[in-house]
Amino acid sequence: MPPATMTARVMKQSKHREYRRNVKARAIALKGGRCEQCGFADEQALRFHHTRPVRRGRNGLRRQAQSSTKSHLADVRGVGKDARLLCANCSCIDTARDWSLSVSIKRSTKRA
Repeated sequence: MPPATMTARVMKQSKHREYRRNVKARAIALKGGRCEQCGFADEQALRFHHTRPVRRGRNGLRRQAQSSTKSHLADVRGVGKDARLLCANCSCIDTARDWSLSVSIKRSTKRA
């Protein structure tokens, strides 16, 4: 790949990363800048946790949501109310709780 093309590609990726960081920072500010469960306020550890899954599997159980920073900003502005601002720790705990619930539902439907 010629150096000029590579430089342009790197610049484009850098601008995209900066855009995503800015959108995330605005979305975090709109949500209050703190974890909704524990109050932790370090922006690097905050993430958006979907309370309603974006996709569902064939059996109707939750699958990992695919989303973008842009959709988080739309969620925060009121287009969708399914995003909670959580720190990494609370998000992991919440996700584990969701997965254990979906596994127990799956097991109970197999027995019936």
